[in-house]
Amino acid sequence: GATTPWSTLGVVAGALELAAQVEAGELPAPDDLVLALGTGGTAVGLTLGLALARLDARVHAVSAVERCFVSRGRLRALTAATAELLAARGHPVPSGALDRLHIHHGHVGAGYGASTPASLGAVARAAADGSSRSGNYRIGQSARREGRKDFPAWTKKSGCASRQFPGHSSRATHSG
Repeated sequence: GATTPWSTLGVVAGALELAAQVEAGELPAPDDLVLALGTGGTAVGLTLGLALARLDARVHAVSAVERCFVSRGRLRALTAATAELLAARGHPVPSGALDRLHIHHGHVGAGYGASTPASLGAVARAAADGSSRSGNYRIGQSARREGRKDFPAWTKKSGCASRQFPGHSSRATHSG
């Protein structure tokens, strides 16, 4: 909840670090990045940083809050204010940067931290596969192994998970 244009710059820096790792051959270039969407700072910062770095990855922000708390207009305003800070420091953001950000609603539980039936099923499948990764990473891995085309189940305030999106290649990045 402390999203400001200034705090969003920290996530821009993180995206530039990711780009440096890709350029150094330490990581493959991601096609898609998936993250939880709350107040928008991470989604906007990652999107702007990828645009600055000229990485073509799409950002999929899965809303962890009700629609009334996050809107395309709010994200546009945060993007514009953050891009203004970057431009004032000699780093103009390419036009259309926000086009790579895709918002996914409909995966929010009944309240803060509340599970959904789908998320509980995904956690059970992840536990059954014996993975030692964090829950959300296991959910993404399990869904891909099962060949599922739907989202891995999400709860409010969940972390990031790898995800292959229909019509796109399978390379993805996760954090958490």
